[in-house]
Amino acid sequence: MTGNVGGAAIVAERYQVEPEKPLPDLDEGSAKAYAVTDLRDPTSVLYALLPDQELPLRITAVSKLRRISNNHFLRPMAWDTVNWSPEGRRRPVIVYERPRGARVFATPKARIEPYREEALVRRFLQPMVSVLEDLSYSAVVHRGIRA
Repeated sequence: MTGNVGGAAIVAERYQVEPEKPLPDLDEGSAKAYAVTDLRDPTSVLYALLPDQELPLRITAVSKLRRISNNHFLRPMAWDTVNWSPEGRRRPVIVYERPRGARVFATPKARIEPYREEALVRRFLQPMVSVLEDLSYSAVVHRGIRA
């Protein structure tokens, strides 16, 4: 069930998505990120993505992702279609736990110092492979892996 409190949208009677608090550092392509308050646990650190309205939301895939338990994977906490007051229309929204740490690349064109091979394998490839295996076991295709 969804609702609105002031300008905020409520997802699953628990998560308050704040349209006045965008989080551009967590945007994913055309999906825009916003701060979220957990009404049952205000200490939770969450955010929401509002996917592009022009692209179909893969609800079956999102529900399968909820069941994946992997420390290297951002699991959706809740999702729904809400009344999004800034646009005066309904929008899909997905709530996630906020990732710990900073982005590896601040921007897509940012340069970083090369990693030693063992660090690259340990810090990126092994976690990525474990997530891809979990996605495979769940019969979900990622469709958004970018170098």
